[in-house]
Amino acid sequence: MSSTITCRALKTYLSPLRRLIPSLMLSNHDSKPAIKEEPLNGNLPRPPTSYTLTNSMRARLTTAFHANLTLSSAPTADLGPDVPNLSLTFDHQTPTRLRLLIRDAAAARWTVPRDVVSLDPDGPEHKLPGATRQLVYSYDASPFGFCVTRANAEENAPALFDTRKMDFVFKEQYLEISSKVPEGANVYGLGEVNSTFKRKFASEKDGEEMGTVTTLWCRDTPVPRDRNVYGAHPFYMEMRDGKAHGVLLLNSNGMDILLTPGKITYKVIGGMLPFFHSYTL
Repeated sequence: MSSTITCRALKTYLSPLRRLIPSLMLSNHDSKPAIKEEPLNGNLPRPPTSYTLTNSMRARLTTAFHANLTLSSAPTADLGPDVPNLSLTFDHQTPTRLRLLIRDAAAARWTVPRDVVSLDPDGPEHKLPGATRQLVYSYDASPFGFCVTRANAEENAPALFDTRKMDFVFKEQYLEISSKVPEGANVYGLGEVNSTFKRKFASEKDGEEMGTVTTLWCRDTPVPRDRNVYGAHPFYMEMRDGKAHGVLLLNSNGMDILLTPGKITYKVIGGMLPFFHSYTL
C-alpha cells in the first residue's frame, strides 16, 4: 500500500471525528504535535472487531500458555483486511515479569532485534514455580480479552492491565488494543516528549472534556512543547496504592497512544504486540 493511498484513506476515514490515527502517517507528520486533543465521545465508525480464543494449551516443560485467536466478527475493510488467525502466548519470565505475545499466526512480522533490547518477545520460554509468581493473568475466551493482576490482590481490586470488552484490531498495517485504567491514574513515561511528568488523561477546551494523544515517532528537533522528539519509549509506569507496575510494548513501529479517562489505547502501524508486564514488590 503506497503512503499516498494510506494517507488518503486515513484522512477520509478519520476526518468526521477529528481523529488522528496514527498522526505520524500523515504527510506533514513532523509538524504535528505529539499530544493532541481527542473527543471522548468520538466512537470509531465501524462495528467492533473481536476474536475468539481456541486450542489453548499449557506447555509441559515450561510455564507458558499457548492458544489461537480466530477472527469471530465480520471483517472490516478500513485500513486493510483483518488478520484472521493470531497466536497468543503468556509466559512468566521472572517472579515479577510476565510476557504476553500476540502475533500473526501465518506470517512473520518485524520485531525489535535482541541486540538492541535484550528482551526477546519470541525467545525461550521459562519454568517458574507457581508460588513465586507475583503477577497472574486471566482471560475471556469470546470475545477475547485478558487482564493482569497482582497475585495477592484483593478479589475486587482493579486489574493492572485489562483489555476485556475493549476494542481489539489486528491488521497488517494497523493494530489497536486498549486497557482500562482507574480514574485519576498516576501514569508516567511514554515518550520521548517534552510534557508534564505525570501524563494527562484529560484536558478541557471550550467547555468540552478532551483526552490526549502521544505520538512515538523519532525525529531530530529541539524540544518543542508536547511534540515527538528524538526517542521512542513505549513504556509507562503506574503508581497505585503505594506500589509500582510497568507496561512495555516492545514494538519499534510508529504509534499513537491515546489517554482518555479510564482508558489507555495503543494504535500501531505494524509489527506484533509483545507486552512485558512488571511489578515492584
